[in-house]
Amino acid sequence: MIKVISISGRTNSDKQEVLRALYDLLGIRAVIVRSDTTRSQRPGDIPNLRNHCTFDVFQRVKRRDPYLWTVHHDGADFGTSAIEFERVFNRTYAIGLMNVMPDVVLELNRVVREKTDDPESHAAVYILSTQDEEMTRNRRISGNRIGLVGIDRRPQTAIEEAHWYTLAAWNARIVPTIFVRNNVSPERTAEVILRRLGIEPRT
Repeated sequence: MIKVISISGRTNSDKQEVLRALYDLLGIRAVIVRSDTTRSQRPGDIPNLRNHCTFDVFQRVKRRDPYLWTVHHDGADFGTSAIEFERVFNRTYAIGLMNVMPDVVLELNRVVREKTDDPESHAAVYILSTQDEEMTRNRRISGNRIGLVGIDRRPQTAIEEAHWYTLAAWNARIVPTIFVRNNVSPERTAEVILRRLGIEPRT
């Protein structure tokens, strides 16, 4: 039984919007597993998907409640605490939703399998690149639709994209992985993901 769905993909691929759409479709079964990060909040960030904090706060949490993993990327630290992760496993039919980098997918898979003893309890999703005008269509802030927003960072993230796709393909040998293009809307992409995982959305 799927217990955790992790979403990854290149910068500006609308990962957060897809995760939020999954949350809406799953209803009361969904639990967003928030990561802590020292990255500054961006105008297009959807609230409550990450805890934005200072470096000092991040280090203090790291000492008090050791993170299951930490990653340093693009000048910022990211980590998920054990306490935050436990919220998924305190509810029988919950499905955890996480926005992660491919670097932590294997470690996440190990933790989920240890807790469930089920090799299919974690499904990884990788958002493939598509046209930027389509990527930014239907972007949402706080659930409200706005026009095309964001900066096309494809030139700056080309190396990141190639590296992360290669890493995701490598991870897929071990972790069940769905590769999907977000080329219509986040809602449609979320529907495709649930259909391919065999999970019924809320009615």
